[in-house]
Amino acid sequence: MVRDDLELRKWLIILGAVGGLGFSSWLLGWSELFQIREISIEIRSEGEGRNGLEGGERLRLKAEEVRELIGIKLGENIFRADLRGAQEVLLRHPLVREVAIRRALPGRVLVEVEEREPCLLVALGKDYYWADREGYLLGKAAETEIETGSSIPPPFLFGARVVKTERGLRLCERGRLALWALCDPDLDRGVLARFSEIRLRSRSSSPELILQGREGFQVLLDLEDLWERLRLLSRLLTRLKGGHYLYIDLRFGDVVLRPH
Repeated sequence: MVRDDLELRKWLIILGAVGGLGFSSWLLGWSELFQIREISIEIRSEGEGRNGLEGGERLRLKAEEVRELIGIKLGENIFRADLRGAQEVLLRHPLVREVAIRRALPGRVLVEVEEREPCLLVALGKDYYWADREGYLLGKAAETEIETGSSIPPPFLFGARVVKTERGLRLCERGRLALWALCDPDLDRGVLARFSEIRLRSRSSSPELILQGREGFQVLLDLEDLWERLRLLSRLLTRLKGGHYLYIDLRFGDVVLRPH
């Protein structure tokens, strides 16, 4: 008799546990309590000011675009929503740098997106593309963004090769090295505005990088120690009038100035 009572108690415990799990599964997966009632989207840029250069303002993510891309719908169960899949979709968008998607129970989904910041125009064939500091191509430039007018367009980068990556088209390593230094947010914002073209040459060439000034002068650089050389250039440009010089050579330890 005692043995039968113990057996009955065991089965009641098992049934209770199974029932509890079933109820929990239903509650989490189907209950209206956990329906998505709000999708909050925050979009922020990785930097501000675009180095003082106008252009690329079209290349901005919009909340509605993000909402459509993630595919998460209001009324959907918050635990059944594919947050990881939504994140992977967003990371394939050329303007997206980082993404975080999380649940805020009982019915809110939080989407935080960091968008890439256009900083330079890259010439590829007959077309021009905006690129960010990490060398990713963000989109084709509009005609109004490459024409001279009331605003000064950013310099064009020539000679860089492009490779395919999981995150989209990206400049080759040497192009990325140049872009990372040229678009450094700590660099004086007026430096890039002084130049119309940036030419990246082959690894065996010297100079590897030629900056064509809007006043007619050139700056000769190599990729080695480029970050430090650009800071030196920034200081020089506050004291020199570029129109007085044929070129400024910063490849070596000393500054070489060639006057007209």
